[in-house]
Amino acid sequence: MYTPLGEAAAGHTESYNVYGVVIDAISPYIKNKPTVQVRIIDPSLNLKAAGLTGGFAATYASCQVFANESNKLPLVLFVGDIIRFNKVNVAVYRDQKQFNCNVWAKSSWTVFRGYR
Repeated sequence: MYTPLGEAAAGHTESYNVYGVVIDAISPYIKNKPTVQVRIIDPSLNLKAAGLTGGFAATYASCQVFANESNKLPLVLFVGDIIRFNKVNVAVYRDQKQFNCNVWAKSSWTVFRGYR
């Protein structure tokens, strides 16, 4: 069962399964472990609400993917690709909701190429 991005709650003890359309991705980099940041959207995120509050927190979801090796990170090639995350946790980072996908622990991901 998949949870809409806008309905996932930070601090929830269970993990979520989510998916969305990629609007931005940062190339893999090494912090403590190889990491990728992906921003995704789905219909549950309300663009009008973000415009009323003057912020962009409600317009997209930020997803951090951590792995032991760089080749286990998702390779997002184009805006419009669809990515699915299984067993991710939600945390608050800099006053924004952030999904954390720990590939070495329990999480997984799949990228579907969007229409070109």
